[in-house]
Order: sequence, then C-alpha cells, then structure tokens
Amino acid sequence: MGTIGLLCAMIENQLLTVDDAFKALERMKSGKRRLPWPEAEKMSNALC
Repeated sequence: MGTIGLLCAMIENQLLTVDDAFKALERMKSGKRRLPWPEAEKMSNALC
C-alpha cells in the first residue's frame, strides 16, 4: 500500500477528513514528492 492507499484508508476509517487529505496532497506536491500524480488526481476527483 502506497501513500495514496494510506490516505484513502485513513479517510475510510475516519482518521482523516477529505479536506485534510487534499491539504496533505497539496503539501506533498509543493514539496516535490515523488508520487504517481495522475493517480492522485483521480483519487482526489473521486472524493469530491
């Protein structure tokens, strides 16, 4: 399970809000983290 999977699991288990997940993804992207960004964007679109 990668970063995106962990974020989804945390949302599903109500450990993280969707808004906080978006903020975390933005911080990762601005910090130049290496993630599969197209997949992350699909996930964020599905959460909206």
